[in-house]
Amino acid sequence: MPATTEYSSYEYSSSASVTSTRDGETTTKDWGKHSAQRVYRDDEGNTTVRTFTHTLGEEPVVEERRYDREGHLLAVERRRGSEGRIENVDEEGRAIRGAEEGRRG
Repeated sequence: MPATTEYSSYEYSSSASVTSTRDGETTTKDWGKHSAQRVYRDDEGNTTVRTFTHTLGEEPVVEERRYDREGHLLAVERRRGSEGRIENVDEEGRAIRGAEEGRRG
């Protein structure tokens, strides 16, 4: 197997929380997203692009695309998994259930 070197990387995270009151009821909606991309090249010129995307309350998605030295797509693999899941937490670090659907208080 050829040696692989990380060629470039990119990461992005964002989050927001909106609270509104209507007819005396308060609703809070939270959003969060994290994306990361890593590009690797091996000694033979093949490139692997691995992208990780995770939205608050959803399973993370990892996509891997492999290209030959001419840039032709060889394979695409996409998988979902719940390990490393982003959760909204309170000040004590406890997960807040139902944050993605909004909560009433």
